Amino acid sequence: MPEAAKYSIKMITGMTDGIETVSLAPDQGNEDLTAQLEQILEARPKGEPLTIFSDLLGGSPNNLVVSRLFSRSDVRMVSGFNLPMLLSAVLTPNLTTEEIIRDGQQGIQDVIKKLNAVDEDEE
Repeated sequence: MPEAAKYSIKMITGMTDGIETVSLAPDQGNEDLTAQLEQILEARPKGEPLTIFSDLLGGSPNNLVVSRLFSRSDVRMVSGFNLPMLLSAVLTPNLTTEEIIRDGQQGIQDVIKKLNAVDEDEE
């Protein structure tokens, strides 16, 4: 999850404890990403559940996490994150992966269509 997403969570909730970010700059490669991830993993208590959000299924951060942490039972990963999904995970830490994904999907709306439907209902 990029730093900007963490900043948005902080602006809305004031919470940042336990939220770590990993970002890949244009001049960085998988080695840099691996080093960032390893630093985060080493700092976490062993066995503490870890939820990782990536922006793109099949992107470099996603693939790196899958290749290194796939077999760990304390790690879950969600790709295609959005802010409603992140907020749900932060505000309700015991949600299942499926619930987090559902909350993210519910945040995706065709706003114009929805507003037009409300206008039609009022007529």
